[in-house]
Amino acid sequence: MKSVILKANKKINLEESKISNLKDDQCLVKISYAGVCSSDIYRGFEGWAYKYPLVMGHEISGKVVKTKNINNNIKIGDRVSIFPLLPCFKCKQCMENNFMRCVKYGYYGSRNDGGFAEYIVVNSWNLLKIPNNIDLLNASLIEPLAVVIHAYKKINIERNKKILLLGSGFLSLIFQKIIRFYFPNLQIYVIDRNDYKLKLAKKYTSKIKTLNISKKLRLDNFIKNNENNFDIIIETTGDPKFYKEAINLSSPNGEILLLSNIISDLKLSKKNVSNILRKELKIRGTWNSYFKKSSKIDDWKESISLIKKGVRPSELITKIIKLNDIPIYLKKMHEHKTKRKNLNYVKFVFINND
Repeated sequence: MKSVILKANKKINLEESKISNLKDDQCLVKISYAGVCSSDIYRGFEGWAYKYPLVMGHEISGKVVKTKNINNNIKIGDRVSIFPLLPCFKCKQCMENNFMRCVKYGYYGSRNDGGFAEYIVVNSWNLLKIPNNIDLLNASLIEPLAVVIHAYKKINIERNKKILLLGSGFLSLIFQKIIRFYFPNLQIYVIDRNDYKLKLAKKYTSKIKTLNISKKLRLDNFIKNNENNFDIIIETTGDPKFYKEAINLSSPNGEILLLSNIISDLKLSKKNVSNILRKELKIRGTWNSYFKKSSKIDDWKESISLIKKGVRPSELITKIIKLNDIPIYLKKMHEHKTKRKNLNYVKFVFINND
């Protein structure tokens, strides 16, 4: 089969590779779609990979084409999405079905080979069957949708609260969609450096106020005029600067939700810490999502329900690309992140139509 392989930092090639033999309770899935995540940029170009060589890609849908001694109801021909985290099933958090807090986990696309390939060998436990009324394109984006649903549940949104999203990338835009689904008339504020993403926010979300803060003066004025102004702040950029500014912008007794992986070290000043104390801020981290927690708590099943009701992440896709395009687009995304070349995009998704 063909795979896009991260051979070393900044070295990403399309190569022929062998399909691993199935172990008991594993399936071979022919990949239909795989989303390209911002974390793949840093994994591929900033040394974030846990191992080399590596097949990246953790937002995956496809069809089961082979099985071996399966212990559940997965069968050949099933349309599936893949939960990428591989729990140890032994630690305290796993024993309580909090798999996203596992202390010794694997992960398809980062610690284990993932979805930038024609096929993937997957533990059957990690498969979620997709109903026929949901297309496999949206199914490939259940992973980021579930991540946002998981994060959404950690904050207390009410009709009279002022909400600020720092950044308007893919996860932020999904967050905006979910807030709008539950609170159609709630005013949302979004800041970003990118007009393209802010225009998408206005296109897909009503009652939204946006500000381009690409110029330092705009950001400084915004911070000066909105100190202590927001009840809920959702940080989606991973930029340490905005982690600190969230503290200044938050109202007393406010909530700050940290959603994105931070891209460099964060240093808090004495004033930052004093503000946290004196405002009695609630600062929450969120990571990954509930999968098979219980019949009532499952972010992946809730994602399916929301897609059925019209919250479709596929609307935010910029372009569907081919497998051999992935190295090219990852490089373009990295050049955009490092401000060397501009690229107007929110989401790229690879299609396996061979």
